[in-house]
Amino acid sequence: MIISRLIQIWAVRKPFFEDKMNLVGFGLSLCANLAAWAILYFKLDPGLSNILLHYSAVYGSDLVGPGIYAYGIAAGALIILIINLSIASSFYQKEKLASYFLAFASLVVQLIFLAASAVLTFINA
Repeated sequence: MIISRLIQIWAVRKPFFEDKMNLVGFGLSLCANLAAWAILYFKLDPGLSNILLHYSAVYGSDLVGPGIYAYGIAAGALIILIINLSIASSFYQKEKLASYFLAFASLVVQLIFLAASAVLTFINA
């Protein structure tokens, strides 16, 4: 029952995933998100007791917390990617241009989160 329903959903969404614009946009977004996870995993130890989580040029260090909180950046980016992917796939049947905008907007968001992850690891290194 569940398998047949998933096959039906895949059949409806198949043209969305075969479109090159969507594939490039969301594929690069996924690569940027995986790079953010990799940077955090290899550069920061989640077991660290305290790391600098936010730094302001005006006030200095604002927020210090456990190392596991740094992974919230990549997790938030992944949630945004999943939301954009689901919205874009639902828009694809009616308006392809909207799904293209969501795909490349998702890429921009992922690059911003990737930069935030890189800066966070640079500050704590």
